[in-house]
This record gives sequence, C-alpha cells and structure tokens, in this order.
Amino acid sequence: CNEAFRLRRAVFVYEQKVPEAEEFDADDLSAHHLVAVTAGEVSGTLRAIYAEEHVKIGRVAVAGRWRGRGIAADMIGRAIE
Repeated sequence: CNEAFRLRRAVFVYEQKVPEAEEFDADDLSAHHLVAVTAGEVSGTLRAIYAEEHVKIGRVAVAGRWRGRGIAADMIGRAIE
C-alpha cells in the first residue's frame, strides 16, 4: 500500500490541496487497494470498501504523466469484476 498511498498523497494532497487528514482515514485499514502498474511504476490506484450490501469504490487516482490513457476506467472495471 505504500506506493498507493504515495500516489494518493501526490494527487490529492499536493495537486488538489485536500488536507492530508481528510484524504487518509480508518477505512484505509480495511479497504482493498488496487494499483495499476505501467512501465514498471505505479500509475494508478483506487480503494474498494466492502459493506454488507454493496462495495464502495473511491480514492481513484492516476499519476499525471499517465492520465488520459484509460487507466482509471480499467481499474474501475477490474474492481467491479
């Protein structure tokens, strides 16, 4: 999860100015974290939180240099599967 958290911090905290205390929460401890790897680096990440009656997909982030290539859509599709 370290690489996933590093990417989320870069995208949400540094780029989008989300306070770090809001970005990282207790759900991170129980969530399933999915990462996309492109050319040997973590290019995207998301988390899936499993509830009794549904799954919540969130915290979807893609590294700036990899945006616009369908990485987020691919990760969401795989998470739904």
